[in-house]
Amino acid sequence: MFLDRIEIEKKALEIRKSQGIDGYGVPDIFSLIQALGYYWVRYPFGQKTLCGCAYLYQGERVIVTNSSEILAREFFTAAHELGHAIYDLSYSGTSLLVDATLNDEETRNELEQRANQFAAELLLPRLKMDQFLRQVLQKKGKDLNAYDIVRIQVEFKVSYEAALNRLHSLLHISEEQREKLKKVRDMSSSRELFRAMGADDSLLDPWNQISVSPHFLQWVNDNYQAGLIPYESLKRAYTLIGAESSLPSNEC
Repeated sequence: MFLDRIEIEKKALEIRKSQGIDGYGVPDIFSLIQALGYYWVRYPFGQKTLCGCAYLYQGERVIVTNSSEILAREFFTAAHELGHAIYDLSYSGTSLLVDATLNDEETRNELEQRANQFAAELLLPRLKMDQFLRQVLQKKGKDLNAYDIVRIQVEFKVSYEAALNRLHSLLHISEEQREKLKKVRDMSSSRELFRAMGADDSLLDPWNQISVSPHFLQWVNDNYQAGLIPYESLKRAYTLIGAESSLPSNEC
């Protein structure tokens, strides 16, 4: 499969434009997913278990993220899984894609590379990154420091690593500079950098809660009433989000 970066960038920009996203970052990735007609589930699977997955069920695309991960990573995962939902569940015939990691060094599969590229283009668009460096930071890439990376994190709602990787892919920083900035973060920790700047560090905390698309349960109920899924599947859906007390009775 050829990785058409220009097409991926175009697709991400079309989505931002269609949803009226003209600022730097995506204000709410889950609202965006819902607006595109997909369902989402946020569930605390525990840290270092899986990042998320995208699957096709009864013709609908569902995106699942791990809310045990810090918000910055969960947001990127959501964008990554959205990439899978758009490209891979549509064209590859695949019905389920599970991501244990989104680390570039560990995602050699071209489907994963494309999903990562899509997430970067959606959350950190080239033109918006260029504009932020030029107009807000008023610096060239070679002059960036760790505090500048934190400012990018806050504005674009991404992790320190995602910001560095995007700056590197856009040729704003060299590989040597990326490694130096990584070491600064490793020595100080992201939270210390945030606090030194007086920045809101909520991106560094996990949400650790269960949440689903507003119409998720209605969709599941409709499928059950139409005889498309068994009662056990309906029960699992309610159990997943801790809504067993609202589970309809089995009339069969």
